Amino acid sequence: MIQHPVIAIDGPAASGKTTVGTLAAKKLGIKFLDSGRLYRVAAYASTKLGKGLPEILSEINLRLEGDRFIVNGEDATDKLGSVETGELASKMSLDPELREWVNAMVRELATEYPIIVTGRDIGTVVLPDATLKVYLDASIEERARRRHAENPCKATYEEILEALKKRDKRDSERDIAPLVPASDAIIIDSTKMNANQVANLIVRESRKGIGKTRFTRWWKFSYSVIWFISRKLFDIEIHGRGNIPPKGPVVVIANHTSALDVLFVGLSLTRMGVYLAKEEILKVPVLSSCIRAFGVVPVRRGQTSKDTVRAISNTLSNGGLFCIYPEGTRSKDGKLQGNYQTGAAQFASRFEAKILPVGVIGAYKVMPYGSKWFRRGKVIVNVGRPIAIDKVARPSKYYYEELTEMAMKEVARLSRQPYVPLEKPAD
Repeated sequence: MIQHPVIAIDGPAASGKTTVGTLAAKKLGIKFLDSGRLYRVAAYASTKLGKGLPEILSEINLRLEGDRFIVNGEDATDKLGSVETGELASKMSLDPELREWVNAMVRELATEYPIIVTGRDIGTVVLPDATLKVYLDASIEERARRRHAENPCKATYEEILEALKKRDKRDSERDIAPLVPASDAIIIDSTKMNANQVANLIVRESRKGIGKTRFTRWWKFSYSVIWFISRKLFDIEIHGRGNIPPKGPVVVIANHTSALDVLFVGLSLTRMGVYLAKEEILKVPVLSSCIRAFGVVPVRRGQTSKDTVRAISNTLSNGGLFCIYPEGTRSKDGKLQGNYQTGAAQFASRFEAKILPVGVIGAYKVMPYGSKWFRRGKVIVNVGRPIAIDKVARPSKYYYEELTEMAMKEVARLSRQPYVPLEKPAD
């Protein structure tokens, strides 16, 4: 969930995104990220560690310190600009897994820092819930003039103009994430403006609060309260938030070892959703109001009401997020049980939703099965990569079982425990 300024600036090549974004970030006192630099981060790490794609992606630890890129504990900022790194980044950028990693990393950084991010599909694809979206444009002649002024010896004005025309056509007609303004973006034509004027305009719009997030105020408040209290009570680590699809229907599945699972899984997600939880948890005074706003739908053990099914269906049909535990009941020993239900697979297939596996570690120790009280402890939540569902005309129960097993194997890996095969009735 975005609770601080996150500004997405998209636009065609040479429209001034990096210059304007850097200026605006300094004026607002927040961080700046050119998303294209992340391809160079991957290339640098690949050279440094002597590994290629996709192995290298899981070994990159990145943080921003001012305008410096700290990669695996080392300041790599100056090395990212080398010709060798640029050439390798250009080759690696063709790999779709690297693009996924870049998008996930942008989302991860946006949850950690107030930030301005520039690119070509940041507001439409990568950060659709950015607090402000800007589409920065200029006439193609002006963009060619600017690019030529940067390095007049590299190419003639006419050559640059022709190259930009081809680039614009390619960017706007590509199948994946074509270059278009977000529906709620402010469009700035900077043809007759200098960089400082554009940056000042973005700062003013940001301070006016244009482009509010789509989360309800009450949900944001409830999330903040629960997060604050939880951090006081537990040592919580959350990894992989960047893997959460920013839009579209999503079915979240997780292992179920504690009555507090709904709390830990809910805190790990950056989107409002619907969570199933036993109705007893909603009988606690005061807490019940926050829990309901948090997106929890009460269910009676062993029963699924029409209202529950309707809530799930409405959520997914409107492109929302829904969380379910395939094991149904809590594990009595903290381990996977194998008694997986295929409901998550059925809902995902019906609404063409992605399945997002989540592994929770440590929840059983802080509040095991049968316990009425929790104790302090460390809890780790690992959010995995989403699983896309192939559209099947008439899915069978075997299809649902295979899909459930595939997803639960990921949950087992993320929760660091052996996978227990699905218990299937004898034919």
